[in-house]
Amino acid sequence: NAIQSSSNPLILVHGLNGEAGYWDFDNTPNKLNNYGYGVWEFYYPNNQKIDYSSSLLGDSIDYIKSQSGKNKVNIIAHSMGGLVTRGYVAGLGTDSNNKSIIYKEDIEKIITLGSPFFGSYAANRIIFDQWFDLTKEIVHFLGDLDATARSYRDLSVGSEFSWNLFNAYLIPS
Repeated sequence: NAIQSSSNPLILVHGLNGEAGYWDFDNTPNKLNNYGYGVWEFYYPNNQKIDYSSSLLGDSIDYIKSQSGKNKVNIIAHSMGGLVTRGYVAGLGTDSNNKSIIYKEDIEKIITLGSPFFGSYAANRIIFDQWFDLTKEIVHFLGDLDATARSYRDLSVGSEFSWNLFNAYLIPS
């Protein structure tokens, strides 16, 4: 997706259980492209540590910058995608070898939509198997749940990731 635009590329980052078509519910990518934004969609595995996804976002930003010729990107992130994005900006991203990645000051603007920066009680219920009466509806809504998936632990209230994210010192550029 390499639309020529005078503005910085716009990356859409999905939330938990996102997959191809996540942003298509009201034709969002095409509408934004029609407004002149070069829209890209970033997808990451939902069952890995959020800091791994933050690292993958950094790699994707590098690729998008190389394809667009721009030095910065803009991001719209939904739910867990906001944690992935903020994890990258806060320098919390690590690769599969546990090597830390460094934020390259390459995001101009970030918009987050419903991101649980202090954790999600729903994730706590999933990992501690403390479901309430609406289990079937929630499972239907979220899809198959793997309570052992690291992303649920990272999303939970009081997790190491949410604690580190809360305590990360962010310096506005």
